[in-house]
Amino acid sequence: MEETNVDVVLALFWEMWYLLVFSDKKKSAGYAWGLMGLTVKLAQSIGLHRNTGKVKVIPEEVEKRRFLFWELLSLDARLSLSLGRPPSLTLNHVDSERPTYLPSEGVDLANSSHHYLEWSHTFYIHCMTPVLEAISQPSSHLGYQSILDLDRRIRDFPIPEYLKHCNGYESRAVMMQKGAVSMILETGRVHFFFYQNIN
Repeated sequence: MEETNVDVVLALFWEMWYLLVFSDKKKSAGYAWGLMGLTVKLAQSIGLHRNTGKVKVIPEEVEKRRFLFWELLSLDARLSLSLGRPPSLTLNHVDSERPTYLPSEGVDLANSSHHYLEWSHTFYIHCMTPVLEAISQPSSHLGYQSILDLDRRIRDFPIPEYLKHCNGYESRAVMMQKGAVSMILETGRVHFFFYQNIN
């Protein structure tokens, strides 16, 4: 906490992914959620949530900071929906611009990760944020039509051709990205409906 920088936040980000994907502990998702709270505070302490024009940053770091922050936003939203807890971050307190989604250097266009990253961050803005806003207010009760509208927004959200259907010829990274797209879509829908059914 005394010498926080982008690399510290990045290390904590990967630790959360480790807990969620590889840990066999029963409470690993809860640990990841607690770690997210600390990570977000450290990210905010170095201005990761702010437009770099307002923070002194060397130009080479700008894209790294943006990618990391937008990945934190997305992961925080998925954790919140999965655990039924409030998110640590909201767009209301953020003016960090989105990263520049360019194809990975020296990689075939079909195997570049920029398709997935752009889709994931756009999905967060247009689908995850409205769902989190709808369920984060304890006193609110959504009408049936509002629930259907939010569900339709998720179901109808476009997926780029590069991220549809595994054909067995992609790299492992691309296959993981395609699997993640399905997981993100279902996380939004399933947990939203589960929340509504218990409230």
